[in-house]
Amino acid sequence: MSASEKLYGNSVAADSVEIREVWNFNLEEEFFLISSIVAEYPFVAIDSEFPGVPLRPVIASPTSFTDFNYQTLKTNVNDLKLIQVGLTFFDSSGRLPLFGSPPRPCIWQFNFREFDAASDVFAPDSIELLRRSGINFEKNHCLGVAANRFAELMIASGVVLTDTVQWITFHGCYDFGYLLKMLTCRNLPDSQEDFFHSLRLYFPNVYDIKHLTKICYNFHGGLNKLAGLLGVKGLGTCHQAGPDSLLTAATFTKLKYCFANGSAQRCAGVLYGLGVTIKTGSSQFTTIGGFNFGFKRSRTLVRELLQETPVSASVRTNSAPKALSKTCLSMLMDAGIVKISLYPFKTAIFFIFLSAEEGISADGITVETAKYDMAIFSKDLMNRCKEGFQQDIGDLDIIQSRRRLDTSPSPFSCYRCPMWSLHNLNGDFAADPVEIREVWDSNLEEELSLIRSIVADYPFVSIDTEFASVILFPVVTSPTSLPVINYQTLKLNVNVLKLIQLGLTFFDSSGRLPHFGSPPRPRIWQFNFREFDATRDNFDRSSIEHLLSKGMDLEKYHRLGVTANRFAELIISSGIVQNASVQWISFHSVFDLGYLLKTLTGRNLPDSREDFCRSLRLYFPKVYDIKHLMKFCDNLSPGGLNKVAEDLGVRRAGTYHQTGSDSLLAAAVFRKLKDRFFLGSVERYEGVLRGLGPD
Repeated sequence: MSASEKLYGNSVAADSVEIREVWNFNLEEEFFLISSIVAEYPFVAIDSEFPGVPLRPVIASPTSFTDFNYQTLKTNVNDLKLIQVGLTFFDSSGRLPLFGSPPRPCIWQFNFREFDAASDVFAPDSIELLRRSGINFEKNHCLGVAANRFAELMIASGVVLTDTVQWITFHGCYDFGYLLKMLTCRNLPDSQEDFFHSLRLYFPNVYDIKHLTKICYNFHGGLNKLAGLLGVKGLGTCHQAGPDSLLTAATFTKLKYCFANGSAQRCAGVLYGLGVTIKTGSSQFTTIGGFNFGFKRSRTLVRELLQETPVSASVRTNSAPKALSKTCLSMLMDAGIVKISLYPFKTAIFFIFLSAEEGISADGITVETAKYDMAIFSKDLMNRCKEGFQQDIGDLDIIQSRRRLDTSPSPFSCYRCPMWSLHNLNGDFAADPVEIREVWDSNLEEELSLIRSIVADYPFVSIDTEFASVILFPVVTSPTSLPVINYQTLKLNVNVLKLIQLGLTFFDSSGRLPHFGSPPRPRIWQFNFREFDATRDNFDRSSIEHLLSKGMDLEKYHRLGVTANRFAELIISSGIVQNASVQWISFHSVFDLGYLLKTLTGRNLPDSREDFCRSLRLYFPKVYDIKHLMKFCDNLSPGGLNKVAEDLGVRRAGTYHQTGSDSLLAAAVFRKLKDRFFLGSVERYEGVLRGLGPD
């Protein structure tokens, strides 16, 4: 990559930039390029074109200006179609990625096919303006990108659902509104609070230039006016998404240098024109943007908390940790290096310390040139922490600050116990040491936050599911292969029936499980879903009676269980899917992964086996089916999971036909098979599901 092609200072000439037009036929190729550069170019400027804002909400009672803006956004985004999206990737120095021969800086312009000017709602003046700007609606409708395919590939690319990417926009509520609708395959939520909750899952870091300039310079006007004032020249055609995203990137890069130390972090997380209210303790605070408190207001909030509650905190410095007094914390706030962020975890608020290059000294403490975080936790959450955290000092207490990238304990750290691993299942074993963590709607976010914290250390995931059996079979009218018949059977049942329970066991390459609690115990997870209703849903009676006999309380699941769509949002953001470093293990995997794929995508399974395997590969890049591995194990008798475990001398922990216990047993069987029959290496058998054939 050349270091000369920079946005700042207009060193990129208009004729040197390649606008890569993306259509249905080259969509995968372009996303492959994007996925290859996102780590090096983690800033993404976005612009979108859509059919105007022709609809207005019906408001039955007086409401705030920001609520009216959101209802207008929701009404239009839900009913209208996206036409074009432009993405410009750049790094912290303003450099663009280069491709081609000779290398040229590139940006991307995605043309969508869903909008049809002959039948869809639109604002006539907006469409006329886009026509004059060169958009060919007929070509878009014939050759454009399908929204659902765009969403799948964008999620898989690593551009969204990651806090290392920073998104830049100008008046971006509609840009992100349309993107969020596509990525979730659902209409926007009814409330601003739910909208921002979903937004921060997919786009953790957002900068809206219009808000930034309004707060700092009281600027009024559009992007072109601001660019002119800053001396930034437009590149390409106005009112096309690609060139406008490039202008947005160049404007932001120039504007960033107008701030002290080149920093605009204090305005992060705010969308111009929208606002939500956040409650903390007995107080209520308003923020425009939903995931960051206002900078000045944050200082007041901290002081109120410090006055109301005891403080016990430490800060890691060049020497030993030292006590951090209230006076020191106030001085650090006054120095302008504190930002308060609402973590996507309801009971925690994080202080982010952004130190200056030369370090900040306060109350005898020099803070290193690094990022620190300090957490305020409720007593309920504190009681789940261990080692170095005080447990009974108040309802809201500052517990500990730590350097982000070091190995000091974190509230979300798990603690390994070297005395227990999957090998404990190979002989005499008591089930008591293993905690099967039941997950309900009430503790879903907390448990998935813990899972997110351990996935890097425990990248093997064993899965098992319980569902209403197999009750439907396809009608075959012509000769076809067994894998095709098997897939049609899978599709018929998964599309109609409901998932009841899901078990996950995480372990590392040595077979160790994550440990939590005091004293530390190995933990596995069992998610209970609420969608299945035995009074009206289809099911196989003998299967349900069998599950009831094993202790399942289906009525309790229906009342208190996890909702599938909320589970999907949080599991995607946890980092365990769409992650090539995570390896998935199952026994006869097709139904386990079929139900999970339906839940994650919010859609029925694809019509063909090939499309199913392609989607599966996006969400689960590495899969091992134990049933398939058994074909290559000499002297191993065929049979179900329990029979194989018995033959291998692997003991069960927990209850048969409960998914947590079954996922743990599958993990132990996989480890034993791998070591005994494959000399520790099974990579050549990856990606094959028993009954469907290779993908």
